[in-house]
Amino acid sequence: MFDLFRTLFRVFMRQLRSLFGVAPEDTSSSAPPDLDDPALARFRQVIRQAELPSEAMPALPPIYEQRKGGLFSYQERLFYRTLQEVVDNQYQIFAKVRMADILWLSNEIQDRKYHNNQILCKHLDFVLCDKSDIKPVLIIELDDSSHRRYDRRESDEFKDRVFEMVGLPLLRVQVEQTYSTEKLKAQIQEKLSLQKEPADADDPRG
Repeated sequence: MFDLFRTLFRVFMRQLRSLFGVAPEDTSSSAPPDLDDPALARFRQVIRQAELPSEAMPALPPIYEQRKGGLFSYQERLFYRTLQEVVDNQYQIFAKVRMADILWLSNEIQDRKYHNNQILCKHLDFVLCDKSDIKPVLIIELDDSSHRRYDRRESDEFKDRVFEMVGLPLLRVQVEQTYSTEKLKAQIQEKLSLQKEPADADDPRG
């Protein structure tokens, strides 16, 4: 194994020497690779400079600015207005809600941080909540053409799977130029009939 490492290291060093214009090494020696080799030292220097570009930047605090547009895109705003008309005063509508505001990881498993991050970094387009206790009753996802991408399909499948697990219905609506209030109302009523009571677990938020 050491011989293999030494051979690979020498090949690597020859490439470095050629890259940085350092004289070729003496291959007649059987001594182990020299970790203080000038080519390797130059390589380390280049890597450090590449990893620390902030040294060349002025030490200024970050500046945040409000986006010029509203909270919704044009398509989201169009759908939201139709949703308001359909829901009327029956439910409270929330938008761009984190999955972690609705769900929590209730068991101790391997890679818990990874699985928890899955719900921390994903958002839901719209959430209908009971007006009395603001309890979520329906998730609505507005799907445009970008949802055909592999990464979006993967995210969508994760959401579908998780909300089916917890018994909270999820309605997917395709983006359209206009929305039928009657059709949307029927879709919402159908999904609401599938709602289940959440599992009796100790929510850390109380």
